[in-house]
Amino acid sequence: MTSSDEFRKFLSSPWLTVSLAVITICLLGTGGSVPSASSPVQHVDVSDVTSTSSPNTSTSTAIGAGVNASAISSVDACSEDALADLRAVLRNDPESVGLRPITVSGVTFAGLDDTLLSESFRGHQIAFLGDSTLYHLNRWIHTLLLATDSSTLSNLSSMDLSAANTILRPVEENLDFHITKTIISADGTFIRFTGIVGVGGLCNFGTHWRRIRMYPPKVLVANFGLHWLHFTGQGWNAEVCDVMRWIKYEEWLEETLRAAEKVGAETLLFKTTNLICAEKYDGEYAQGNKLYMARDKDTLDSCFNDVRGSIPAEVEDDRIWSYCYNGTFNEIGAAHLNQRLVEFVMARRNTTKLKVGIFNDHDIESCSYTGELDGRHYHALNLVRIRLLGNVLKCFL
Repeated sequence: MTSSDEFRKFLSSPWLTVSLAVITICLLGTGGSVPSASSPVQHVDVSDVTSTSSPNTSTSTAIGAGVNASAISSVDACSEDALADLRAVLRNDPESVGLRPITVSGVTFAGLDDTLLSESFRGHQIAFLGDSTLYHLNRWIHTLLLATDSSTLSNLSSMDLSAANTILRPVEENLDFHITKTIISADGTFIRFTGIVGVGGLCNFGTHWRRIRMYPPKVLVANFGLHWLHFTGQGWNAEVCDVMRWIKYEEWLEETLRAAEKVGAETLLFKTTNLICAEKYDGEYAQGNKLYMARDKDTLDSCFNDVRGSIPAEVEDDRIWSYCYNGTFNEIGAAHLNQRLVEFVMARRNTTKLKVGIFNDHDIESCSYTGELDGRHYHALNLVRIRLLGNVLKCFL
């Protein structure tokens, strides 16, 4: 059996019913031209789309939790099925429809334009807590709100994705930006990132909770996942605290929820862990992926022994074996954390005053939009991710 056969067998096992359908889909975007300033906004009608996600098992099941129906023109735009269909369309053709208004299954979603930015970001207090996958999203939001001229903003929703990236990437790269850069403006806008960027995990969130308390947000968007995965013995040995964060992932989710309550937030969105395209790996990571995907006995035994000897004795052996099998730095690891996230949100969304949901950008990511030797960042999709976040925020604000 090949590693890909083993992967498919693993994902179809009855205890892991997760329908994150873009595990192996790698769609190549097409080119596009920049429209003139007078170009009309092009509306895309894809009403006959059928989502590849199952509404009963997908990450989408938690998206609609706690939505505010009065904040949008149609409550249907916040249904779990409609948002799943939107993600399917954005994944399948981000180049042509990623920024444009879309009608999916009879529901119209706004494209990325000044109106969406005003409704979902301007005048709102939003904090991002996470790793580089949220840091770069925050940079691009700052680019749009602070450094992009009104003419470009008015034309975004009629552009192909590549054309918009060509215009805005140099602006983003030249942005004077610190890791904790904050937008604070007279109209009430407050947008800030806190977290880590680069190699390494994060064990103690105390500093970041203090930063968030300095400017209490109404919306908290949080994610950690990639940094708590591993290829133990094969190029990525996690620190003990990172292993424990993975094993006790639900405790971090609960810690985040309680912290959001404490600072007075009204909405908490957990971001999914990014799609991981391990075919982009080389060297040690590629070898590690090959061995873990093949369920190589020596590799797994070595992982168990290394972890067992370094973490507290009270941690059960079964949880260590699960970490070695399911915590790997590939799509198995990402899908496993995302399934646990769904289960947590489904269990807690009706037990808190917070409006709790999931910002599922995992399901719009595909391998053609991540670089060689990377496999987990999707810089070319940041504008589409902002558009999706804007569509989701309209359901909560």
